[in-house]
Amino acid sequence: MMIKNSIGNVTEILHLLDKDIYTGEQIEENYAYLVQKWGEWEIVGAGTSGLVIRYVDVRNALFSGLMITYTVFTIVSLALSVILGKVLFPQLSKLYSDNNSEMVDVATLKSAAKIDEMTNNKKSEKEWF
Repeated sequence: MMIKNSIGNVTEILHLLDKDIYTGEQIEENYAYLVQKWGEWEIVGAGTSGLVIRYVDVRNALFSGLMITYTVFTIVSLALSVILGKVLFPQLSKLYSDNNSEMVDVATLKSAAKIDEMTNNKKSEKEWF
């Protein structure tokens, strides 16, 4: 039950505390159920003043179950995308383009040497005409 998604947990809280659907007694029962399930959060007061504001702990509902896993996965994915996209891939691209240009230069030199060799061989052969 705790593995539901975060938005589902919050909509469940809002639905169970809706005064248009439930009576006051049912809302009190639902509130007690939600406090038992998610805990209670004191926003103001905390025992020092006469005014105390308590709510169902929405933080537990938002970051429960798989939400923590999804958050960690999102942060790891973002970090990997930055590292791969900004650091690793540009360096690999530079490495491969440098290697490619070196291979083109070597191939050009070999081709030029073969062409020179072929033209020198033709000049050394005796002409028939």
